[in-house]
Amino acid sequence: MRDLRLIVLSSLLFFGPTQAAPVGQKQTFRGRAGGTMLTRSINLVIGPGPNWARCTAVDHRKWKTVDMVKEWADYVVYFANFKGLPLPDDSVGAIYASHTMEHTPMHVSPRIFKEFHRVLLPGGFLRVITPNPRVTMQHYLAGDNNFSLFQRRRRIQHSGHNWTPFELLRSDFLSVSHQSDQLGGTGLAHQNAWDAETMIKDFHRAGFRTAYESAYNRSRSGEYSFEGPGGCHSEADQADRSLYVEGRA
Repeated sequence: MRDLRLIVLSSLLFFGPTQAAPVGQKQTFRGRAGGTMLTRSINLVIGPGPNWARCTAVDHRKWKTVDMVKEWADYVVYFANFKGLPLPDDSVGAIYASHTMEHTPMHVSPRIFKEFHRVLLPGGFLRVITPNPRVTMQHYLAGDNNFSLFQRRRRIQHSGHNWTPFELLRSDFLSVSHQSDQLGGTGLAHQNAWDAETMIKDFHRAGFRTAYESAYNRSRSGEYSFEGPGGCHSEADQADRSLYVEGRA
């Protein structure tokens, strides 16, 4: 009995006092980083790419991957023909989707957001990062051909021709796919786009009770600490051309 009291006391000192969760919800506690963290659930990263597995800044026991590429995925999901996530309701604590939603068809993305909401625990977080077309258009209209995103797209262009500034802008909305077997028969890689207002509305339409524009390496959740300097290198680090939106179920 004495040992049990010591365990309980140690838990209270580390986590602080907790209250019983309402019926149907998971117990929560506040972690040292200040963000709300949810116990006894998994987290999902959507479209992690090949570098995720090598990232040492993330707890891979907690984070599970969703991708079309079997080698990268704990759950294989084809977003071009999206049917749903193979998970029960209220089973996920946090979802992270960095530069993946722009690859989903416009008629499919509302269904995806609703599925994110369905599998998240009440109070769970969704963080979505996409290209920021408002910023790209500003550079285009200003005639800024030295914009870092334009330079990057010139370096990786596949067609071999010298892209015009408008073609570089257009890639925020539409770009050629070299993975048609995975992204669908449209031949498109980028095929969707949002500004902050539209993304926030899509969150609310899917059932999220709060949604707001965020920023690079700034989150109200402690679950995304791997984003930022010294974390997992990804397109999320390209803050000069990315849009960050976060919401809670």
